[in-house]
Amino acid sequence: MLALLKKLHAEGTTLVISTHDTDLAYEWACEAWVLGDGQVAAQGAIGEVMMDRATLHKAHLKVPWIVELGLALREVNSELAGEPLPTNQDELIRFVQRTRHCLPPAA
Repeated sequence: MLALLKKLHAEGTTLVISTHDTDLAYEWACEAWVLGDGQVAAQGAIGEVMMDRATLHKAHLKVPWIVELGLALREVNSELAGEPLPTNQDELIRFVQRTRHCLPPAA
């Protein structure tokens, strides 16, 4: 199904997906709307919305694993503070490679 959605998007089709799978949403979407208690609890760029732990928790959603990992890598490497968080596997590999080169040598 994801291959079909990718093909449709590549052909210029705008897609709207409703899901509780924040990992999927983070990888695919540009914008997110979080609904909670029958109202829009958050709306905006996917990266901003998916880092709002309190809003996601209140809506019974989890922070995407790749966001959690990216934030943890930023904590150990201040040089990555301004870098955008990875949204997919390829970006994550490059992010980790930049982290590896900046970490202090092991004792």
